[in-house]
Amino acid sequence: MMASPPDHGEALQTLQEELARLRQHTTILERECSMFRTLVEHAPCGIAAHNPDGTIIYANRSYHTLLGIENAVGQPIESTVGQTMEKSACLPDVPEGAGEDGMCYEKVAYHRGDGSIFPAQVSRISFYDPQRMPEGGAVFVRDISEQVHIEQTFRETQTMLQGLLRHMPAAVFVKSLDRRFLLVNEYAAQVMQQPMDWITGRPDHEVVALPFLERWHANEDRVIATGQPSETEEVFSFQGEEMVQHTLTFPIYDNAGTLYAIGGFAIDVTERRRFERDLQRSTALLQGIIDNVPSLIYVKDPDGRFMVVNRTAATIMGLEPGQIIGRLQKELSPPDLAEQWHAIDRHIIETGTVLEREEEVPLADGIHTYLTINFPVSNEAGAVYAAGGITTDITRFKQAERERTALQEQVIEAQRAALRELSTPLIPIDDQVVIMPLIGTIDSSRAQQVLETLLSGVEAHRAHIAILDITGVQLVDTQVANALIHAARAVQLLGSQVMLTGIQPSIAQTLVQLDVDMHGILTHSSLQSGIAYAQRKRRRSES
Repeated sequence: MMASPPDHGEALQTLQEELARLRQHTTILERECSMFRTLVEHAPCGIAAHNPDGTIIYANRSYHTLLGIENAVGQPIESTVGQTMEKSACLPDVPEGAGEDGMCYEKVAYHRGDGSIFPAQVSRISFYDPQRMPEGGAVFVRDISEQVHIEQTFRETQTMLQGLLRHMPAAVFVKSLDRRFLLVNEYAAQVMQQPMDWITGRPDHEVVALPFLERWHANEDRVIATGQPSETEEVFSFQGEEMVQHTLTFPIYDNAGTLYAIGGFAIDVTERRRFERDLQRSTALLQGIIDNVPSLIYVKDPDGRFMVVNRTAATIMGLEPGQIIGRLQKELSPPDLAEQWHAIDRHIIETGTVLEREEEVPLADGIHTYLTINFPVSNEAGAVYAAGGITTDITRFKQAERERTALQEQVIEAQRAALRELSTPLIPIDDQVVIMPLIGTIDSSRAQQVLETLLSGVEAHRAHIAILDITGVQLVDTQVANALIHAARAVQLLGSQVMLTGIQPSIAQTLVQLDVDMHGILTHSSLQSGIAYAQRKRRRSES
């Protein structure tokens, strides 16, 4: 029996179908290769592939850009990577070697074509055939400038924070939730009187005394429960002296927002509290003094806001001192007065001068007169920052001054009258004769006074003879002579006669030289003879 010939048509068909599948698979592979090539071409890191002898057969855009070269294809891989690769002392050391994925990682200082350097992470991978024969490899280059900058910034910040903690004049601590110290600075170690290394990692009850520790735990429990910072002030003994410590305790969270530790800053405020107590005592003493001063005392800032006011000033305003501090002058006074006073305060602050003035202010019980001294208030550097004032109610003093002035004028007038009487005395010796003894110098004012007194006296006493005794007059000039003559003539007009007594030889000579008309005027050498003559004449007239 003969065998059937092979069916070549069926085999051909099978072959054609297999060829179609291969073509379809090739198309898919080509499409995938195109896709992967596009991905690699636009990858942000530099990628270069090389054959077994190290010649670059492909390099993407980023590779050319990072290295600053136009075309790396055809060049030895070592000419672009290996020969330019250097360990950089400024970069952290990273153990070299292949990772689990068969890649080798390095951080190096990379040289560009223009000579510039940038830090890069270089990854190498080798390709092998099924028989483990090398078929080539690839290099991946990533610019890590930003990462290195961040790492450098982190190291610098860490160093700065360590220095800050080391020199900070405050106790800094961090404790875990089970109350073990995670961190303390040198100041905290000094306060706890233990070495830093000894404290770190220990539970707080081995470091801190029990009475203080109980208050500390209560504060930390409050922070843990509320999630809010807490401030406390504790008094304790340190090296035999009382110490006041102000502590800020706060929660510390991780990136997930979970509370995992408690931190704190403790500041020694002993001197500050002592200073505050001294300042409070001084302030209370000063306030007590100025509150009992009857004058108004106040200090205002450049805006006219009261900084200091005593009780006297507050009483005038009808308020308590605490109701005035911090308020503006214009809120408490009539607008016109407030503006006037504010202008004065501005002038004081701008010029630094002292101003003294009097002013009248209408109050409920009438017009009051005040004496005000405005002065600048300066700080330690001498800069003026406020205007002060001391205002005293001098209404009573002004009234007393007016009364005193009026009384003084009355006294002066009385003294003048007394002096007039003493300078021109008129003495009646009987009911027909009056005497006016003159002493000293006679000027025009006194001459007028002599005339007025003589005329009023002659009329009042109805005297027939008026004796002017000039024994005490040392000098007679034209003015004196004319005054005497005028007096005599005026007395004659009243029907009386004038007699001059006590004429000294020098005065007689002067009267002759001046050619004084003595007609109708009696003269006697002495007052005694003149009185005797007047009495004889009176007796003759009576008989």
